[in-house]
Amino acid sequence: MSILQSFLDRVEAFLRRTRMAPTRFGIELCGDPSFVAELRRGRRPNVDLIDRADEFMRSYRRGGAKKKKRKKAAREAADAAMDVSVA
Repeated sequence: MSILQSFLDRVEAFLRRTRMAPTRFGIELCGDPSFVAELRRGRRPNVDLIDRADEFMRSYRRGGAKKKKRKKAAREAADAAMDVSVA
């Protein structure tokens, strides 16, 4: 298996696992909504872009930041409600 095919397989697996649209992946990675479509048609990205994509896929957590903020806000609201009822 070639390096490029291996890279494409990792991208496809990431898209399936995260349910991310290929266009969104391309936009977030390199500002190119057609990046994945072109990869599928044989685009040959340079090593730096492959490394950036691998790092992006490793560090990506679907909804991670927003979910943490919502949980923190809910926890603070619950704490505030307990403080009011105790007083």
